[in-house]
Amino acid sequence: MPLEVLVREAWGDQPPATARTQIAIVVGALRKAFRNEGAMDEVIATAHPGYLPRLSGHRLDSATITELVAEAERAAREQRPTDAARCYVEALALWRGPALAGVAGRRVEDEAALWEEVRFHAQEALTVVRLELGHHRELLPELASAVREHPLRERVLSHLILAQYRSGRRAEALASFREGRRRFIDELGMEPGRELQELHDALLRDDPSLVPAATVGIGPSRGRFRPRRLRPAGRPAAGVPDVAVAVLIGTPARRPSLKTRLSLEALPMPTSRRRSASRR
Repeated sequence: MPLEVLVREAWGDQPPATARTQIAIVVGALRKAFRNEGAMDEVIATAHPGYLPRLSGHRLDSATITELVAEAERAAREQRPTDAARCYVEALALWRGPALAGVAGRRVEDEAALWEEVRFHAQEALTVVRLELGHHRELLPELASAVREHPLRERVLSHLILAQYRSGRRAEALASFREGRRRFIDELGMEPGRELQELHDALLRDDPSLVPAATVGIGPSRGRFRPRRLRPAGRPAAGVPDVAVAVLIGTPARRPSLKTRLSLEALPMPTSRRRSASRR
């Protein structure tokens, strides 16, 4: 990655006089952090006209997450919800807060926003398969929290309403719909979408399709209500550069006890060289 590109992405058209020195200090700190976590080789090499990530023997969280989400989506399509849930849980465990938190620059911020959408998609998809597995009671607290955090996300609200109904809380489910509908009208001037309307109508009828297949002792049924599957998340959209979000796990001897992961937060990486970052 050319040094001038790093300067431009960090400070735009008006970099400070010390820009190159500041970048060198940050790279030096990253190198030290990797060495402290067991990296014997140089992960960030100096190469004219800037720096070159050397990822042999490492993995990137971004690549691992993409692989796990794809595997989860495949398992869900093949009616293997337990396997799908496992893969989604593993993918979501790689997030330790917002992607690239604390790193400024338009390119990094755009990439971070896209990865946040990937995270939210995976969380919603995990909820779908957990509902299919009959985990509605366990989901209630986190879904209630998610609705408070994202009150205008219709799919999140529909998941909460369905979990409430399946937990024997029909009145609460109907109240959640009414509150959500009022919020949509007050803030957006519109009624909820078709998915929420259909779910509400099914609640009023006590439609048997609302009962999860596992509860009634049968396999997957075309006639039963199932939360809509999300379209595959994929990678962030084309045209947005890849930014390395690297994790160093440690040497094989230390791996069982080492939990620390480090971020190569400010190093955009060419696609041709993108690999993942777990230390083998």
